[in-house]
Amino acid sequence: MKRALLLVTAFELMFTVGCFAVGVGYGVRAMGMGGTGIATANDITAAYFNPAGLMYGPENFELQTFAGGTAGQIQALADAASDPDYLSKHFDENLNLSANMNAGLGFSVRKVGISLLAKGSGSFVHPASSILSGQVLAEAIAMAPLTLGSTFSTPGLPIASMSVGVNLNSIQIYGGGVKVTGLGTGTRYQSIGSGFGFDIGMQTKITPLISLGAVVRNLSASYTTKTKSQGVTVAADGTLTDVGAETEVKSSDTLAPETGIGVGFSLPIIGTLIAVDEENYSVAGDKSYTDTHIGLEQGLFFNAVMLRAGYFTDGPTEDTFYTYGLGLKMGPADIGFAAANSVNDSTNSLASAQVGVAF
Repeated sequence: MKRALLLVTAFELMFTVGCFAVGVGYGVRAMGMGGTGIATANDITAAYFNPAGLMYGPENFELQTFAGGTAGQIQALADAASDPDYLSKHFDENLNLSANMNAGLGFSVRKVGISLLAKGSGSFVHPASSILSGQVLAEAIAMAPLTLGSTFSTPGLPIASMSVGVNLNSIQIYGGGVKVTGLGTGTRYQSIGSGFGFDIGMQTKITPLISLGAVVRNLSASYTTKTKSQGVTVAADGTLTDVGAETEVKSSDTLAPETGIGVGFSLPIIGTLIAVDEENYSVAGDKSYTDTHIGLEQGLFFNAVMLRAGYFTDGPTEDTFYTYGLGLKMGPADIGFAAANSVNDSTNSLASAQVGVAF
């Protein structure tokens, strides 16, 4: 019973898939500021928030990488995967562990950006007192946007400037895992998909202190997936044995569109940046939800140190989060850290880190 339904092979699959996507949206600055960025993101993270924002970014070159996720749940999944006695210790409990991770790597040259944005999740479900039943699943989605745009003046209009931007998105989908229905029998799955889509955004400077933004993501975003499945038997030590023929199903699907608007305002003299975003997401069943994001950023010591704080709602989990972050700039290099604390469940709290260089 030491390894009953530990599904060692399935956990290996989960981390093989999930580690490809190794926290609110993308980017440490935005995460510290409550997930805001539609009107204020002006670095390579604008590839996610609003591609038009990159047009207000570094003039020559920028390179940035960041990663984060649900720290508590990631640790719980790692414990389950590495401890042979994990199930024995928690045999009488319902186990439902689900971790989320995201990461980004991107660079821009003269305001043309290339990025890799990835999200991954892994889950481990085991009913209480069940000897051989449950599931281990993982999935990841990666996008590689090419960000293009332009900034122009607007004679005759009461705004300082306007930028427009577009992402040309390559989409990759990965998934896999094992579902066990009882008596040591189940099914192993593996999915790979690819597709293409667009994002389009606008950002405008009403004055040097006030900015507005709007974005539509996943325009005409579709992908084709091949899913392979095969029956398996599960031994008490977690070993999987293939049984039956492998089948393959091909399917086509779309990514639900996302829309958002945002505003940013810098207070005169003290320079505090206040940002507010409203984002709408579609979900299965023709439903949708709207999240609110509020953030603050204050520079100290000639902006060598940036303090950040914020708040946001999360529709799918019906949760709210309070965020905080720290940025340090040392010449052309900068590093940042951020966290988002869940009000309802501390294991869903997020942590993220970033390092970059720009000039």
